[in-house]
Amino acid sequence: MDKIQHSDAIMGSYEDIYGVKTTIDIKDIFNSCKGDKKQILVFGRAGIGKSTFCRYITYQWAKGSYWSEYELVALIPLRRLTANRYLPNKEYDLIDLVMKEVFSFKLSNKEEQIFKEQFDATKTLWILDGYDEIIGNIPPHLECLFGKLLNTPHHILTSRPYLNTLSYAVQMEITGFTDKNITEYIHQFFELIEEKSENDIIKKNALLKFLRSKQSIWGIAHIPVNLELICSVWSNQDLSEIRHLTITTLYTTMTEWLCRRYLMSQNHAIQMLFESEEEIYEQCQKQLTFLENLAFHAMDTDTIIIQPPLLKSVLKQTNIKSHDYTQTLKIGLLKSFDKGSTGNQLELEKDHYFIHLSFQEYYAARYLIHALNDSKSEEAKAFINRQKYNQRYALVFQFISGLISEQNSQPNRQIFWNIILKEPLDMVGIRHMQLVISCMNAASDITTIPQHSEFLEWIADHTQHSILQLGEIDSNQIIQHLVTAESVTNNDIILEMLIQFLKRNDVNINQQTLIVLHKLNISNQLGRISSLIANFLTHPEQTVRKSACEVLAKMCEKTATNEVINKLVSALEHEDYRTRQSACIILGKMGDKAATTEVISKLVNALTNNDYSLKERASEALSKISGNATINKVITQLVSALEHLDYRVRQSACVALANMGEKAATNEVITQFINALRDQDYRIRQCACAALEKMGKNAATSEVIIELVSALGDQDYRVRQCACAALEKMGKNAATNEVITELVSALGDQDYSVRERACEILGKMGEKAATNEVINKLLSALEHHDCRVKQSACVALGKMGEKAATKEVIIKLVSALEHQDHWVRECACKALDQMGEKAATHEVTTKLLTVLGDQIYSIRVSACVLLDKIGDKSATNEMIIQLVSALEHHDEWFRQSACEALGKMGDKAATTEVINKLANALTDKECMVKERACEALGKIGKKAATNEVIQKLVNALTDEEYWVRESARVALCKISENERVATNEVIIQVNNALTDQDNRVRECACEALDKMGERAATNEVFTKLVNALGDQDYTVRERACEILGKMGAKAVTNEVINKLLSALEHHDCRVRQSACVALSKMGEKAATNDVITKLVNVLGDQHYNVRECACEVLDKMGGKIATNEVINKLINALEDQNYRIRRGACEVFSKLSEKAATNEVIAKLVSVLCDPNYKVRVSACEALVKMGEKAATYEVFTKLVNALGDQDYRVRRSSCVALGKMSEKATTTEVINRLVSVLGDQNECVRQSACVALGAMGEKVAINEVIIKLISTLEDDKYIVRWAACEALGKMGEKAVTNDVISMVLRMMKSRNVLDADMVQYIIRSLLKETSVLKRLDSRLIIDCYELMTNSDILDSISLEKLMKSFMFSSDPNWRLILSRCAVLRGAALIECDNEFLLYDKQEPISLVNSDCGMREDLRKIFKTQREQLHLALKTTF
Repeated sequence: MDKIQHSDAIMGSYEDIYGVKTTIDIKDIFNSCKGDKKQILVFGRAGIGKSTFCRYITYQWAKGSYWSEYELVALIPLRRLTANRYLPNKEYDLIDLVMKEVFSFKLSNKEEQIFKEQFDATKTLWILDGYDEIIGNIPPHLECLFGKLLNTPHHILTSRPYLNTLSYAVQMEITGFTDKNITEYIHQFFELIEEKSENDIIKKNALLKFLRSKQSIWGIAHIPVNLELICSVWSNQDLSEIRHLTITTLYTTMTEWLCRRYLMSQNHAIQMLFESEEEIYEQCQKQLTFLENLAFHAMDTDTIIIQPPLLKSVLKQTNIKSHDYTQTLKIGLLKSFDKGSTGNQLELEKDHYFIHLSFQEYYAARYLIHALNDSKSEEAKAFINRQKYNQRYALVFQFISGLISEQNSQPNRQIFWNIILKEPLDMVGIRHMQLVISCMNAASDITTIPQHSEFLEWIADHTQHSILQLGEIDSNQIIQHLVTAESVTNNDIILEMLIQFLKRNDVNINQQTLIVLHKLNISNQLGRISSLIANFLTHPEQTVRKSACEVLAKMCEKTATNEVINKLVSALEHEDYRTRQSACIILGKMGDKAATTEVISKLVNALTNNDYSLKERASEALSKISGNATINKVITQLVSALEHLDYRVRQSACVALANMGEKAATNEVITQFINALRDQDYRIRQCACAALEKMGKNAATSEVIIELVSALGDQDYRVRQCACAALEKMGKNAATNEVITELVSALGDQDYSVRERACEILGKMGEKAATNEVINKLLSALEHHDCRVKQSACVALGKMGEKAATKEVIIKLVSALEHQDHWVRECACKALDQMGEKAATHEVTTKLLTVLGDQIYSIRVSACVLLDKIGDKSATNEMIIQLVSALEHHDEWFRQSACEALGKMGDKAATTEVINKLANALTDKECMVKERACEALGKIGKKAATNEVIQKLVNALTDEEYWVRESARVALCKISENERVATNEVIIQVNNALTDQDNRVRECACEALDKMGERAATNEVFTKLVNALGDQDYTVRERACEILGKMGAKAVTNEVINKLLSALEHHDCRVRQSACVALSKMGEKAATNDVITKLVNVLGDQHYNVRECACEVLDKMGGKIATNEVINKLINALEDQNYRIRRGACEVFSKLSEKAATNEVIAKLVSVLCDPNYKVRVSACEALVKMGEKAATYEVFTKLVNALGDQDYRVRRSSCVALGKMSEKATTTEVINRLVSVLGDQNECVRQSACVALGAMGEKVAINEVIIKLISTLEDDKYIVRWAACEALGKMGEKAVTNDVISMVLRMMKSRNVLDADMVQYIIRSLLKETSVLKRLDSRLIIDCYELMTNSDILDSISLEKLMKSFMFSSDPNWRLILSRCAVLRGAALIECDNEFLLYDKQEPISLVNSDCGMREDLRKIFKTQREQLHLALKTTF
């Protein structure tokens, strides 16, 4: 899904679709919407998957993956809004639509009633599929319903990119399949074939190869419906036999395939499979004729939903009986709505549609071809003449051209092209050229088109002109059309012109030509073109070199000539690093064809460059050019480089070979790597190991393994690490006795990482390493004198897991648990842990009891983990008894570990004896024991909630050690869900903890009380919590506030409120702030007179955060505060001696807004505008704005105007903002004059605000003085002021649209001072929105605008239809010049037909009639001149 800037032109194929766009994930599409409304228009050309997209997002919502905020997602296929489906006997609403389209079954009366009660259209996401299919066919009685759908606040609307007149802020495009998607789809398609044979696999691979070789078909395949056609046809026929495969060929072949299938289903002889195409068509002639007639007449009447009257009419015309008609449906191209009822007559009463619009277009084309040769020829000619420039029918004309090209009838071709090239012709010229290009490209053989050479010369001439006239207004539209027309762009005539331009000695022409070539898909004359492009690799201009590289990279292997390759090789030494990197990339993309000795040698040398990116690109290139045919060449060069004197060359060669992976694992390479393992430079030895690692099992020869084993003893630890890694990758192949012996030796390496690697390798070697011999060696290693060897042996045995869990190993590991080295003890413990339940022996558990008393914390933890992992086998009565006994052991570590172990056992150890012993441990003399006892009781949970335990945990909350208090708090919290915990005694003790000297304990006490909730809502608790509001620790204060708030009504007592009121006067601002927060959480319940009075005083607090909190409290107290008494107090506060109180009162009034907007309040705020403190004056301005219309009085305006002269810029700015917000009534002469004068204020923020205020007043202030001043402000030295002035001018409306204003703006742009083109465009576009204002302007000024802003349509906010109707026949001929420019920029078409002109823009053709012969002739001359200037005029005769 891509975000786009929509072009009115019809979408092209793959190359059109994948332009410069921003890809966006579907679930994130609403992120681009601003405001509350989520409305998105999704474009997509025919067959791209719009309907599939709609079904997908609906499915994702139903799964709960997308947009759970919506109560319902309603998928509405708009084509179903038909008169048959919605009878014109009632008025429909959105709920009726949902009931009919969303539910696949009829609801019962009760269900329907429930649904109607719960349905909310504003909480529904509407998926509206197929705007283009309904817009011309809306039944009159459904227009209101359709309007309601488009006005829903949340919807996604899909449409083809033409016939759309809707304006959406967010527009996106479905771009179809990516290259990867195509491959995946083809694999999946052939995978789903039932009883697939080996031939199907061959077909699948052949299709992929065929598509990649045919660029035009590869482009077509990115459209999902086309790829499905290709796969379906390919599975039955080899399309590679067709010389020129076009989209027409696909549909023709698909038609034949469907007809064969249909005939076989009618019990025709099996030989139908072998009959010719002509014979198949003869058998199905009646059905095909019907489909052709129906398709054309539906399109001619602008119908996609085919209703019964049209269906019956076509049946009658084609002499099809009802029985034959139902047989026609079986072909599979035409479907009916409402599958519920069947029968010949019933079918005729249903609405129908073609399975895809493109099939309707294909069959309409077939009809027109037949009609051109029979009695209906005039009808067909009239249709083509009228619709040839209508984008809606673009595909129809492509199909006609393709079908005629496949026929052997020269007269048919002549007739069709005569109609295309004769009057009426497009007076603008762009669509005419686009039509010719697309019809030529659709032909299976371009040489079958009459006078094709002249057409190609014409296209070449225009393209040449576009390149020469840099930035020509129409160039992109034609070039973009050529992107999809490979057969046209690859013609020699076009290419010869481009080749000549590449030879020109002109930087700009060269650059523009390269840009054009990069856009096009060139497959002809590649040798000449690539040779010329390669010359630019050494061009002095970096932009030219960059463009040349981009073109060559796109053409890649198709340009791999000796000449190009040699130039790329030279570019590898270019001084510009970007050119060198690009050369590497291009050579890599050329693959085998670039694998010359010189290329490989240069790339190898590039590996030594100091530029890391270049080395990376060179390495990648070497990897890519080493295909099956050339790998030996590459390897030979790299192998030679391994013997280079420079270590950097040897190192880079190793890296390159490593990147090639298993492909490079030849005997020669491996031999060289073995030598490299002995290199004197450690870096080479390290790289050789790394390369062997990447080659993996392919390099696992005995000799390599021996060398790698030797490398395990290398003097450099990095080499030893890499050697271990290589052996590990070689896996079981390296599991030889010799390797294992060396690895066991490596367990004693002085470098930790080597030992670790050796352990890992032994562990990963699997059963081969877990032999008696290896295990015995590891057991021997457990007795090694070096502790590091013992540690590593333990680790290795642990990695082997249960495979090494023999009785002897377990005994040795148990013995190691007593080793003097704590690392050995810990490793032994972890090894036993990895052996699982096999280690759950009596000896192990007994020994673990001792280990639980180890002085090293990590060992005790490991022992606990092991006990836990052993599971139920460790939680035996015997073990529990031993642990309970251990709780009284003289060794503190022992007691501590016993607590940990019992905690690990959790519920399993929750006996009365255990709980009592742990409770006793809470009074242990050692703090760590007490801490672990608390943790154990917490893990045992509710079962530990005895009075004794609770009492002791409460006592522990006052322990002198923080960690004990913290653990006690955590334990109490864990068991606090049990009501037995929240006893008065517990609450009192926890409450006392609120005064603990350690802030973390106080915080924990708050948390415990929080979990107890209302059960802890006692007076004593309230007292302590109120005191806690003054805690120095922010989290304690925050928790206390939260608890008071959560305790609900019980906390709102006089005593609590009084304490909070006292807290509002506390010397610490944090206490005052927290008291405000607590009152805020109590809301209206705390809104007593005393509280309000006190809060009003707090508005004067010296700390902003306190004042802010007080404002919030007063605001949350709701209606209770908006009383006369409170308002009077606030009014009095405005006169307080403390400016902070005055300011705070203003802030409260601002929050109360209109609720406090009395005359007295407004008058008082007005007087405050003269307050000596600027902060009070600013707040007063803001409060007056919030008072709404009631504050928009003359007196207020006068004071605000006076404030514009305030000495403080912030007051002046706020006054501007206030006047802008009151713009409806503030547009008095005095206000306007003062705001204009403020535009010269010394502060840029004030100037900007003045611009914004004038802009808000809009047309009311659009007088000369204001406009002139705003225009002069466009030269302000501050960017934000200039933009504000731009926006203000844009809002001035029609009154600002004068010749003088436009002239001044243009003069400023020409002067090239500070005003840039973007600003000018914004102003001009904003002002010129209506034809009525244009009529007052000098047309020459509009021409000047267009001349200054090339390629910009400054009138794009006015539809071309309106412009044409208003000025096409104006007495001022300049307007016709302007219209011709607009028509080109918008890619519109204009034809003269009899006594009318027809305009083709976004919609159906629009008739423009005028009888003035002189003006008509003038119009012809202007458009003719423009066509000639743009080289769009075709000079040919038919």
